[in-house]
Amino acid sequence: SETLSTLLVHGKSLALAEIPLTSAYQIIDKSSDVTPESKYIFNELATQHVRPPREYVCLSNNGVQLLVKNRPIDILSNMLISMNSIEDPKIRAFFNQHGRDEGCCMCLMIACSKHIPQKFTEGSFHRNSFISEQLIRNAEDAMFKYGGKPERPSGGGHSKLTHGGPVIQQGVSYSASHNGLYMYFSRIISPFWNLPIIKVKRQDENAKHHFIFTNEVLSNDELIQNVRHLLLSLKQFMDKYPGLHKKSMSDQNQSVQHQIYGNLRNGQMYGGLVHLHKEDHMKDKERQSMNSLYQLCLRSIQVISFISVLKAVNFNQLNTLMRDEKGKSRISHDVIFSELLLTTNGQKVLKDVVHVIIQNNEQLQFSVEDIFRILERDCENYFNQADIKEFAAFNEVKLAYRSDDMNQIRKHLSNALELYISIASHISIESVCNDFQRLQFYEGAVDLALRAAKEIDPLDEGSKFDRHKTVQIGEAADLYKRRLYCYETALKILDELYEPEHIRVNSKTKNQESRVLKPIPLYEKEKLRDHILNKMKTSDDKLFLQSLYEWILKRKDIMNIYSHMETGFEKYLIQRGYHHHLADFYQQTQQYSKAAKSYYTLAHESTSIDLVKRVQLLNTALSCAKSSTNSSSNTLQSYQDSLEVAQVQLDLLHHFQERSDHMSDSSHGDDVSDVIHSLNRKLFEIQVLAEYAIRFKLYESTLKIINSSNNDHKIPRGVISNCWSHIITHLINISLKNGSLTEIRVRLSKLRKSLSDHTFPVVYIVTLLERLLWHANLRTSSNHFSELHGDPSLFINDMLQSCNVPVDARYHAYYALFEYLTNHESIPFEYHGISIDQQYILPKDQSSKIHVIRILIHILEEWVQAKQVSFSSSYDHSVIEDLHRHIHLHLETLSSRLNQFEQDGGELQLRLQKIISFFSSHRHPSQHGRFEMPFSH
Repeated sequence: SETLSTLLVHGKSLALAEIPLTSAYQIIDKSSDVTPESKYIFNELATQHVRPPREYVCLSNNGVQLLVKNRPIDILSNMLISMNSIEDPKIRAFFNQHGRDEGCCMCLMIACSKHIPQKFTEGSFHRNSFISEQLIRNAEDAMFKYGGKPERPSGGGHSKLTHGGPVIQQGVSYSASHNGLYMYFSRIISPFWNLPIIKVKRQDENAKHHFIFTNEVLSNDELIQNVRHLLLSLKQFMDKYPGLHKKSMSDQNQSVQHQIYGNLRNGQMYGGLVHLHKEDHMKDKERQSMNSLYQLCLRSIQVISFISVLKAVNFNQLNTLMRDEKGKSRISHDVIFSELLLTTNGQKVLKDVVHVIIQNNEQLQFSVEDIFRILERDCENYFNQADIKEFAAFNEVKLAYRSDDMNQIRKHLSNALELYISIASHISIESVCNDFQRLQFYEGAVDLALRAAKEIDPLDEGSKFDRHKTVQIGEAADLYKRRLYCYETALKILDELYEPEHIRVNSKTKNQESRVLKPIPLYEKEKLRDHILNKMKTSDDKLFLQSLYEWILKRKDIMNIYSHMETGFEKYLIQRGYHHHLADFYQQTQQYSKAAKSYYTLAHESTSIDLVKRVQLLNTALSCAKSSTNSSSNTLQSYQDSLEVAQVQLDLLHHFQERSDHMSDSSHGDDVSDVIHSLNRKLFEIQVLAEYAIRFKLYESTLKIINSSNNDHKIPRGVISNCWSHIITHLINISLKNGSLTEIRVRLSKLRKSLSDHTFPVVYIVTLLERLLWHANLRTSSNHFSELHGDPSLFINDMLQSCNVPVDARYHAYYALFEYLTNHESIPFEYHGISIDQQYILPKDQSSKIHVIRILIHILEEWVQAKQVSFSSSYDHSVIEDLHRHIHLHLETLSSRLNQFEQDGGELQLRLQKIISFFSSHRHPSQHGRFEMPFSH
């Protein structure tokens, strides 16, 4: 609202003019959208803390009169001096008129004026009034009386951080005293808030930049000091009432941004007060906001103090020194005052300035002692103790660079290391370690990097992170990455020590010294690297040891990794599944049992090798197991079985590869290329291989798989006979087509070598071959095949004999067929409980019976002849003995059957009688090397 005041002037007024303010009182609005005519701020409420009352000169016929216009704060001051009670209606009306926020702000100005030095009161609110203690007390009482309490707003709050006004936090409406404090601070700091402190300008066409400290601030010392003292007075008032801004213990070590913004923006609860009454909850939120204001006030004071100190520095030189080796400024963008307060980047800018001043203090004519004294005295909040220690350590490294005495160099570096270790989690490890490396302080660099990792994660949370996860987020992941960075820095030092000829060039260092020490002699470097490596291996940081072991493995080509195979390394290799390294190490150290286990595991678990390599590894595993003195028979058998199955799988793979162009399995929808990939990717159980072979009708492979299986009961009944039916039918067809029996002889011979008696059923093979060859009329004619010599009817027996089928097996096979053919009953011909289809058996006619008897007699004659040779004969005497146990049961049957046949019966009968006579004349085996058997009818 507006009011009108009148003043009686005696005489006739001739002219009236305002006395202009001096430049010291001009507060400039730096907003880009203001016009030159309106760039000065004339709002009386916003400027009365620094501007004196407006003064006018009135010229009348009675003389010249000086008129002084009272500001709102002058009116309030007069009320507070003359009031009888804080409840005075005039004071209440004043607060109602201007608003409680504004009223509290003016009371705060009065209360803070006590702390402003006398020489700065000229621009204060009450230039011509005496500031008494009573006035200050009354102002404080009025502020707290009418300031009210924080409340929960009925319409809800919203989060907002603004310069120049109160901050509204979610769910709370702050008190007028809170808002008055923010309002007063914003008005004090407004001349600086958006003021550019540093400007970056283009220097030349090569896009190089340089920075300058702007003169808008540095040239106005009166403005700097005035704002600083106003902020100091506000701080002292808040120190007087610490309950306004008492800080939560949980916020003690937060970042700059969180200290300033966090409580205001996030509505975070004060420590331990979650369950307090609603009113106390609101007070707690207001205290958090007040604490943010207090921190902001402290930082503002200290930044202004630091800027004022910089006036003593030669800025032209400083601007030059703030460039890197390429002449480009270290600061890439303009920096305004508020950025120095609120951002870590702004703080980094001033840290870089300090580093440059320390680095070049002689050129800038600024002593290092003065720098540290100023930082500790005037900037203890902006630059904390960790920053001060970093600056001190930085100075020690600088002195080490510039010393020629190795003892002094070591002393300075040791001092720097001690300081850096105490703040290891707050510094750039890589840049410091680069300095140490340039100065050949390798051990110190390693100690610092490893200590930093522990300081970063004292609770070892990073070790809980799984580095093989696809998504790497969360606190554990962040700690893991930060620790890993420290480990990589330490291991880079070992890299340099293991490559003597390698010169590391790294610009990541704050010290821009160009000095390079003489290279360490090679023998000393080798001794040093061994010492550091052994020291690393004794670390209790398990996460670092993993990184170290990985580093050792990567360098296996230039160092003997097995010389580092202590218990921890061996356990790591086992945990990570590096069985190829373990196997090689165990084999070299003749630990054959462990080597066998590692090769065996590698063959089964590796994902980067093919099937051929797996078979080779299993072969090596078996060889190592045989070389071991403590390998059990069960272990050897297990390795042998696994190798046999793998060889079967390899054979199956070769079949698929050879026939991949024309094989398909539409009934199962399997793509052959996928099957090949699967077989080459890992080892399978024998049952899985059998399924593949049966599905794709690979009959020979199926037999080999069954032959290698220890679980025959899992193979379907009839699979073996079915396979042989297809194999022999296929071979006969090939023979008929080619006019040669070579293929069938060769294939049967190979199968006989790879199959057991179970999977090479002589009875079934004989029955099937006899039927198929009979069908092809090959028994009576040899014109089809050039290989048939002598009696064609004996071809099958001779072929089986050449395949090393024992005499007893051939005899039993033909005798079983003989019994079937001579049996008048219609019973099926069975083999191992499986009926053989009639189409695969000779017909029960006379010629078939005579044919079978002729072969049986031929086999018996072969056997008789074998009895007359020594044990060195190719015939196994145990086979002949087994045949003898059954032959006496068959001879009479054969003889009686021959009497029934008129044709060929006589000749066969004579041959059979000779065999019977031979049996009658022999008795028990002698002890002189000849094999003799008794025979009884």
